[in-house]
Amino acid sequence: MTNKKQRTLYNLIHTKHNRAFTLIEILVFTAIVSVFFVVAAGVSAFSLNVMKTNENKIYASHYAEETIEWLRNQKEINWTTFRNFAPSNRCMTTLGWTSTTPCPTTGGSAYALVGGFNRDVNLTIAAGDVNALVTVSWLDISGTTRSVITRTIFAQF
Repeated sequence: MTNKKQRTLYNLIHTKHNRAFTLIEILVFTAIVSVFFVVAAGVSAFSLNVMKTNENKIYASHYAEETIEWLRNQKEINWTTFRNFAPSNRCMTTLGWTSTTPCPTTGGSAYALVGGFNRDVNLTIAAGDVNALVTVSWLDISGTTRSVITRTIFAQF
């Protein structure tokens, strides 16, 4: 009977050991899951940064196109007056001919448009036409200056 009891006890212990996880198995699993979540968090942070940059590019493109359309309207109103504003480099926080200097990149008036954008307009004369270079810039999350540039040529018909 003792021998049978020992075998039963051995089978019971042996069976429990095969069905349970060891401490090492649990630690390995926890390490793998932790690495997965750290990588997932890094990918998510990178994706959010790219999404924010793309959103700012869309806003900057809108500001640049808005400026080109405003300049086109000014050209149609009076070509001579429009041409007299070239050559110049202007910071256009609002659509108007008020500024005569480029946009500052430091200080209180830097990045003054809604959303933290600068809008520089550079007008030059070439062969009787007015070349317009519109640069909309902003600071991204990492502090890097990014920009969208739009060029066009205005001619009198």
